[in-house]
Amino acid sequence: REGDFSISYATRDHSNSIINESSDKYYQHFFNGVNQKTKTAISRVKTMETKDKKKSKKLDEEKQLYEIKQCLLQQKCITFQMYQKFKGNFAQLISNQQTSRLFQYYFPQTKLEVIQLIFEEIQNDISSLLFNPYANYFCLKLLDYINKKSQLTFIKSVCENIDKLSINKISTFSVQCLIEHLTTFQEKIMVLNAI
Repeated sequence: REGDFSISYATRDHSNSIINESSDKYYQHFFNGVNQKTKTAISRVKTMETKDKKKSKKLDEEKQLYEIKQCLLQQKCITFQMYQKFKGNFAQLISNQQTSRLFQYYFPQTKLEVIQLIFEEIQNDISSLLFNPYANYFCLKLLDYINKKSQLTFIKSVCENIDKLSINKISTFSVQCLIEHLTTFQEKIMVLNAI
């Protein structure tokens, strides 16, 4: 009988382990379902947050555009105060069709010092801005107003990426205009060496 007792004990332990395994599988399945629902809910919240951020960004851009229009209509030029207000955002602003056109329109009335400050802010981004369908026109117009030293910096920046700029549908026009704009021997040599 002692053997029978140990067998029944073993059978009971075995049946308990089967029950524990099945309940573990149940809970694991249950928590996987909960985790999946939680992941889905978190994903939905993130999607909503992204949409809200996009809406907020669009509203900020519209507000900024309105402020720029108001400043330009009142002052009839890009003032130093306006430059200070939007400092650090010019690369983004000129990548927008409306602001790029507005700035280009008011270039002739703007002091050269302010235009020079704008160039100094965006000079490290010239190559990438030339790929933008709106910023490239701004950059070409800017080239007419900056000093000779800055023009050389502009040309150097273009020469560093002239192969990529030349084959791009948008920036190839900028490269052609830049080549037409070259006046000094030094500028022409820079471009020839880059090619």
